[in-house]
Amino acid sequence: MSFTVSTPEPATQAAPQAAPAKARGKKVYCQRDDWYFDPRYTDGACPICGWSPPAANLQAAPAWLVRAQQLPWDVIFLILLFVVLVVMGVLVGMAAHYKISPPNGG
Repeated sequence: MSFTVSTPEPATQAAPQAAPAKARGKKVYCQRDDWYFDPRYTDGACPICGWSPPAANLQAAPAWLVRAQQLPWDVIFLILLFVVLVVMGVLVGMAAHYKISPPNGG
């Protein structure tokens, strides 16, 4: 009885070459992972192994994506949460027939 053991290829081999782009010319093929990815949305590198295609294959990210990445989303969602909680509090107060009356000046 004999067994054949296959060893994985060492990672020091030459970097995979970019295959011809598919689907509107935006995706790049990583041979190491057998994966198509769009480098505009993954900071120019394969999301699995980190391989980067040649700079000639990279396209700039759309303007809306660059703008969206610059926004402080944590602050925006914190403010949105506060607004939603205030609206819910008002709705609960209205459902409980709670009325806010001004203090008597006297």
